[in-house]
Amino acid sequence: MSSRNIIAAALLPIMLSGCGFEPIAATKTGAVGEQDLSLSQLSIDSDDERFSYRVRQELLRSISIDPEADQTLRVSSKIDREGLAIEQDDAVTRLNLIARTEYALREAAPEPDADGVVSEAPPPLLGSTRVVTAVNTTASQFAATVSRREAVERLASETALRIITFLRVNRSNEDGDERS
Repeated sequence: MSSRNIIAAALLPIMLSGCGFEPIAATKTGAVGEQDLSLSQLSIDSDDERFSYRVRQELLRSISIDPEADQTLRVSSKIDREGLAIEQDDAVTRLNLIARTEYALREAAPEPDADGVVSEAPPPLLGSTRVVTAVNTTASQFAATVSRREAVERLASETALRIITFLRVNRSNEDGDERS
């Protein structure tokens, strides 16, 4: 490495230390390896669609879950296809995959108090997202299949990231954090 690269590598952490970066699943104390308690104390439920399952798997990679949690995140997704480039013989050579996902974070039903009265559960935190990615189709069936599979993985990853971001922002607002 040249001396210029060494100096740049040494100054980079100093320059970025005040930028405000905070990992999505980090604790407020910033401890490495720990996850935000507000996101780790929930269970994830999805419908039987294959894409919803992929989104669930992406969520599981990003946050830890507790099957006995007080909150459940319910995810329901579907993918639509839209032709973008259509040849004169009606062959589609490029298409958009559009993932539409609705999710709801629900509190568990409250336990009855000493008098046997059950208080009403708080309303669910609802959200939805729409993610679009483009796919080129080719004459090769194998290449087209691989291209679609990779596009669906990109959609699932982006959808999961948007859900986590939504939950973090709304949880921060509930906790009274003043973040911009």
